[in-house]
Amino acid sequence: MPRRFTPERVDELIATLEALHAEALRDEHALAGELELVARAHRPSARNLVHYLALRNHDVRALQSDLSRLGLSSLGRSEAHVLAAIEAVLAALYRIAGRAPEPRPALPVDFDSGPALLAVHSTELFGPPRGTRSTRLLVTLPSEAAHDPTLARELLAAGMDLARINGSHDGPAEWEAMCAHIAAARDELGRPCRLLFDLGGPKLRTAGFEAGPRVVHVGPERDARGLVLRPGRVLLWPAGAARPPLGGVDACLPLSGDGLSALSVGDVLAFTDTREKPRELRITRPFSAGWIAESEQSAWIEEGCAFALGGAARGRWRVEGLEPVADGLHLSVGSRLWLVPEGGPHERDGTPCIACTLPEALADVRAGSASSSTTGSSAASSDRSSRTASPSRSRARAPAAPCCAPTRASTCPTRNCRSPGGRTRTARTST
Repeated sequence: MPRRFTPERVDELIATLEALHAEALRDEHALAGELELVARAHRPSARNLVHYLALRNHDVRALQSDLSRLGLSSLGRSEAHVLAAIEAVLAALYRIAGRAPEPRPALPVDFDSGPALLAVHSTELFGPPRGTRSTRLLVTLPSEAAHDPTLARELLAAGMDLARINGSHDGPAEWEAMCAHIAAARDELGRPCRLLFDLGGPKLRTAGFEAGPRVVHVGPERDARGLVLRPGRVLLWPAGAARPPLGGVDACLPLSGDGLSALSVGDVLAFTDTREKPRELRITRPFSAGWIAESEQSAWIEEGCAFALGGAARGRWRVEGLEPVADGLHLSVGSRLWLVPEGGPHERDGTPCIACTLPEALADVRAGSASSSTTGSSAASSDRSSRTASPSRSRARAPAAPCCAPTRASTCPTRNCRSPGGRTRTARTST
């Protein structure tokens, strides 16, 4: 036995593994009702999944290192037969310690049945593996896959085995179009491709803010020296037509006028932006019923902005149908904020409001309840609540407002001011 592994240390390893084994069984017992709802053929795998999650709920790296030093399995490949792997290691440790292991309940899967079931279920869900590799390539389809049929073909030709549609985004029309494009690409290339659809759950979101100006900003990405790394990109689209998603472009410009069919790659559209600066967009490629155009200068383009091609001799267009831009809320230390149901006021007694798209959630808010945003924009703790509004004490990122007045920056209670009058990183608000 390696010098560091005294009988006492072996006993500690046995105790650790026994505790993991017992926890896995406790979790299975706690989920017995849910496991009964699983199809009988899949129930052994479901039980093994519960055991796997119980094991991975712990950081077992130190345990794995000790087991490897004894020449035993480190449980690193145990996902298909978790309890069987733990029990096999325990049997070896008990033999080293000169003790007999206790009797165990029957296993849901073992070293033979577990990998066999995993292979069968993987093929049923993901399709057969290609060639000699066991992995499958799954691609979540972006929104533009609903409007660009060539994207599905390119992904399939590049080796995609499964296409995933995220039900939390887009809508039935886009989902149906994605499915149709995948089906067409399968037929054209003669390659199989499964479709997986993730259902969206309840959405707790901030509702829209008060409408602002109808304007978009287009600008290049620059390096530290100001050199253009990537030009600004826009999609020119027929005004009034259903707008495609904006993947890969900075904005969508709905244009009315002489029709986009008059354009071609290489054409340059001249316009004047909101600051009265002359700017140009260069057509680079077609996209469905529109065109992708690029600019190497920053420009602010608003509703009604006029574009001309060839000094207006070849065509004129006008921006028509831009969505208004929400201005957001600027919070600083000491600001007050109301949480209200969707459709509620934007302001109450001079205090700004944030609307919630799931009003049922507000009914469960209590004093001291914590709320947070997955975007990192806010985290809040409520002082009081009602069914219609929740004044909150919150920490919120205020993207443009100063954290404190310059004269108070040195005593800012958040200690997060970057400089006097600098941007707020966190702000505590209360009612």
